[in-house]
Amino acid sequence: FLLMSATLGDVAFFQDELTRRTGRPTAVVDDAVRPVPLRFEYHRTLLHHTVEELLAQDAAQLYIVNFSQKDAVAQASALASVTKLDERGKAIVAEELSQAKLPAGFGRDLARLLRNGVGVHHAGILPRYKQLVEKLTLDRLLKFVVSTETISAGINLPARRVVFPELRKYVQKKARLLTSAEYHQMAGRAG
Repeated sequence: FLLMSATLGDVAFFQDELTRRTGRPTAVVDDAVRPVPLRFEYHRTLLHHTVEELLAQDAAQLYIVNFSQKDAVAQASALASVTKLDERGKAIVAEELSQAKLPAGFGRDLARLLRNGVGVHHAGILPRYKQLVEKLTLDRLLKFVVSTETISAGINLPARRVVFPELRKYVQKKARLLTSAEYHQMAGRAG
């Protein structure tokens, strides 16, 4: 049994409980070095300018966190002009899109975004669309992915930076700030 988390804190309870239930010793590895140390910055610039600046600093791939599906798509569309793929990237994305056969509606919008190096990922899109975004991200063709919290729920996609346009989310139509555990789980996608 393997349990991994960057936000659990003291895991002595789990260690004791696993040993008790299995009758076998449980090893805890809690000193792993993080390949990309977390560094926190606060910017007071517009998101568009912040993303342009990060891309100019060769900080791609970015994971931009949104807390609603509608906002994720709108933000991805608004940011699509910030980045362009090189000729090689365009050819690879075009080939993937020809095989994916994205129909009209959101499929056409997603194809336009992907051609610009922008992905969208949230629970409301078809699994095959999410898989395409994940594949292109893993192939390092997308400069950034605008997503809801779905990526932070265990999908391991490469991201050099995680960008939070806001730290407020709505739960049952009530606004609240992210908890530190939620923030660290999402920020931990970097690296």
